[in-house]
Amino acid sequence: MNKRAPGADLGAQINEVREGGQKVAVGGGAGRGSRGDGDARTGTGHGPNIDGGGGIQSAGGGKGEEHAPTGRISVADKQTFDESTLTPDIVLAKIQSAYMAGLKRCYKEYLKKDASARGKVTLSLTINETGRTTKSAAHGFAGEVDSCIGNLMPGWRFPIPKDKEGDPTEASFAITLQLVPD
Repeated sequence: MNKRAPGADLGAQINEVREGGQKVAVGGGAGRGSRGDGDARTGTGHGPNIDGGGGIQSAGGGKGEEHAPTGRISVADKQTFDESTLTPDIVLAKIQSAYMAGLKRCYKEYLKKDASARGKVTLSLTINETGRTTKSAAHGFAGEVDSCIGNLMPGWRFPIPKDKEGDPTEASFAITLQLVPD
């Protein structure tokens, strides 16, 4: 039986073929067999892991966990309080190239709790004659983020600030950053 006759009863056609001594099988065709033993396949019994309250996980069978929003951090304002070779632009460039990942990590952790959190944080820092950050503080945003950033700042290093005569000196800065969720 190659083709089904239009308007004919399929059951009657199958019986005709059987009576002719032929084997009747559904699907396969062209000598191909079915996968495996032909039994129906059931699931593994292990669906996606959905935790309560703790982590954010996908229940839709996606590839891995869903991610909390990442935050964007941009510069809102910068100022210096001393005259030295170390300018706010140099300090800002160093923060953006070397320390921004830590700032984003602090903000991203907070976004897991409040995905719409936005605002400004002001970094106040004094850099000593060796380029080390001595006095530092972050304030203006959520206490958690401020303290996280404040804990990072003592480890920051900058080029040595020098006065008009070329001698190492201290320099103080205030940099305000805008934090916005993606």
